[in-house]
Amino acid sequence: YCRAFIVMHCRESPKVAARLRNLGVEYRQFLLQWWMTCFAHILPTPLASRAWDVLVVRGLEGLFQVTLGVMNALSKQLMILTWEDIMQQMTHLDEHLALIDMDKVLSYGLKAEVNAADVAIIVDTPLPDIPEGQEDVWLVGKEVPAALGLRVQLRSDLESQGHGTVTQVDSNGQGTVVVTWDNGEEHSCRAGLKEEFWLHPLSQAKQELT
Repeated sequence: YCRAFIVMHCRESPKVAARLRNLGVEYRQFLLQWWMTCFAHILPTPLASRAWDVLVVRGLEGLFQVTLGVMNALSKQLMILTWEDIMQQMTHLDEHLALIDMDKVLSYGLKAEVNAADVAIIVDTPLPDIPEGQEDVWLVGKEVPAALGLRVQLRSDLESQGHGTVTQVDSNGQGTVVVTWDNGEEHSCRAGLKEEFWLHPLSQAKQELT
């Protein structure tokens, strides 16, 4: 579920998500703490209870939406702090409550596009078993299915964007995906449209989203 949340965060806040990845921030180090206590560990009861209302009504989608709202409230800090300061803030959020306006957290979060079906796909889809050094043999949409959360790179004959994460897959079978690159940019890429395949999947060792 941490992996699924990262995909949603890349979709909603690509530049913040890119910075956290480039710094080596591991989401699970704070997400599990937030989720296992339903935010009670990081928010005082009057604020946490408002999150609980959302969780009761919306379930898993609500959990992700509240989390996205909290991440958005912290976004300015996440763009300037060091790795050490980010981890301190995220694991001791109760010491930084001045940054949390619950009205804004819920207003942003409840507008975020979170679909339980997408989460299930990410959780249930196995990572491609591609050995290191053989990525160029495989094409996304051909040998490897285009899937949410898949880590990819452009073919060597295209202008490199580095590595990225598939954050949207077209639902009408047209053979395109949206990739959020690790530089914070987003592009639509062909994965079968007009028999064009632009993407290689990264090796299994590089597929992990933290």
